[in-house]
Amino acid sequence: MYDYMNLLNNVVNVKPQSKVDVITALLSESYFQQKHLKKLAALHKALPFEEGTQSLRLQIEPYSGDNKFVIELAEFVKYHLNPYLIGCYVHGSLGTYDNNNYSDFDALVILKDNVLTIRKV
Repeated sequence: MYDYMNLLNNVVNVKPQSKVDVITALLSESYFQQKHLKKLAALHKALPFEEGTQSLRLQIEPYSGDNKFVIELAEFVKYHLNPYLIGCYVHGSLGTYDNNNYSDFDALVILKDNVLTIRKV
C-alpha cells in the first residue's frame, strides 16, 4: 500500500525521484506522469480491495498555503459549486507549497455523476 500511495503522490504532484525524472518533469509534466502510470496501474491492481469493491479512501489535507488565488477559488467553490462536487484539489507546486512567481495552477475537480446527466425539458 505504501508504494502505491507514495507513487500516486509523486505522480499527481510531479515530484521527481531521480535525475531522469527531474529532466522529464522539466520537459513535460504530462510526460512525467504518463511515464509512471503503467507502474501505478500495476500497483493499484495489487491492492487488497474487499471483494466486490474497487474503492480506496485517501486522506488529503486541506490547502493551508497563502496563495490568494487558491484561497479565492476555495471560497468560490465552497459557496457556489460544493453541491456539484465530490472534491476539488490543488496539486503540483501549489499543492506541495513549492510554488514560485512563475508556477502554474494545477487542480483536480471531481464532479458528482448527476452533474453530467442531461435533463430533458
